[in-house]
Amino acid sequence: MMAIALGVLFWQAKQSRRDQGAKTITRPVEIPAERYQLLARFEPPSHSASAQLRTAMDRYRQRDYAGAIPILRAQNSAEAHFYLGICDLLTNNSAAGIRELRSVIDAGDTPFLEQARFYLAKGLLGSGDVNAAKQELESVIAMHGVLEKPAQALLAQIQ
Repeated sequence: MMAIALGVLFWQAKQSRRDQGAKTITRPVEIPAERYQLLARFEPPSHSASAQLRTAMDRYRQRDYAGAIPILRAQNSAEAHFYLGICDLLTNNSAAGIRELRSVIDAGDTPFLEQARFYLAKGLLGSGDVNAAKQELESVIAMHGVLEKPAQALLAQIQ
């Protein structure tokens, strides 16, 4: 009986070594920059209009992002910085949009934290900083919020 048990154990160890050696090594696929630009596109998130941001949010809802920017810039709240960042990204001012979204993240635990990280990743992706975009998407995934699945899908596409 002992000989059979030792034989089975030896056979399992041999199979395990053979299975490990059979793994193939894959090389990362080069993704063209144009694809990153396509992946960086997004529909602007909906807003929750507060009294002090009503005019800016009306313009935002009408997709007048350039018109909303000066009104949002005069506000000082996580919500205003979030929507200002989105408007900046949508008016091709990536540097300003990235800066505003980072300020929302730096503010800490706000209702806009997950969204700010997700759209920051989009902005970084659009500006060509793929590694930083990956880090932000990983942060979104780690939050396990409503944007976890879209972040996983986007991360899978850029890896």
